Amino acid sequence: MRQRMRDDRLAGDISAQLTLISDAYATGVASEIDHALARVVEIRRMEKTGLQDLLEDWSAPDDAE
Repeated sequence: MRQRMRDDRLAGDISAQLTLISDAYATGVASEIDHALARVVEIRRMEKTGLQDLLEDWSAPDDAE
């Protein structure tokens, strides 16, 4: 998974999360592994607490305009 997936999509796609982590481990580079794990943990935590939805609502274009 070399192409960066948006956090909102990654949060809902457990298979993509596994692929991201697997790809990082395949590099054998500790910093890549750390980054992948931290990203997955962060987006899963944001999804669980509802913060991801809040950020999506906040960044969505205003329909009132």
